[in-house]
Amino acid sequence: FVLGIVATLACYGCCELRKKLGLDDALDVWGVHGMGGFFGSILVGILADGEECSVMDDLTPKHCVNPGTLTRSVEQLGKQIATVLLCSLYSFVVTLVLLKVV
Repeated sequence: FVLGIVATLACYGCCELRKKLGLDDALDVWGVHGMGGFFGSILVGILADGEECSVMDDLTPKHCVNPGTLTRSVEQLGKQIATVLLCSLYSFVVTLVLLKVV
């Protein structure tokens, strides 16, 4: 629920920023898909289950969404941020190459 609200506001804000800057993106691909994925991927590291959900057994609290999988930590958040930045860099470089070739 929180992820959806934050991502919606972020995407809308990015679409409005693109309009103010006068950039051409007829379908708002950057604002919706690019930045929505960017913020959503980072928020996975922030909103993941807590450490008490790291093991799946009879003592696992009922509030755990995915016990035994990803847990919230600074290390996980760092991995999420690094991965998002690498994907962004890759997309930027591939776009530049395609623009030069075509």
